[in-house]
Amino acid sequence: MVAAEPNTVFKSTEGSTVEAYYENKDLKILKIAIYGEMGRFKLFYYPIEDILAVVKNTIQYSQHLYWDEDTLIEYPSQQKMIIKDGQLYYFVDSNEPMYTSDNTWYAEAYEKAVAALNDADANS
Repeated sequence: MVAAEPNTVFKSTEGSTVEAYYENKDLKILKIAIYGEMGRFKLFYYPIEDILAVVKNTIQYSQHLYWDEDTLIEYPSQQKMIIKDGQLYYFVDSNEPMYTSDNTWYAEAYEKAVAALNDADANS
């Protein structure tokens, strides 16, 4: 595993991490975790031939993180996407067609994380 210095790649109120898992020298999984006061999410990127599979696991909080923890409720959700030829495709569910988006944030986040990991690896 290669990891970037915490909180250096993505800025967030509660922190962030970037980790990569390799098999030989091939990137198999890139994980980005971003933590906030009202929730958190983790992105898992899986490079597969000419596509980039993305799974986003989100936890939304019912209230501010620093309020009474006994009444805090977490609402989980998951999105599955692929990036192919610069286009983002969302999966609605396994039986429905996907829809596309011009959202470039996921591809840009991947490139930013890979660049930070390459820098971290070069400096170690």
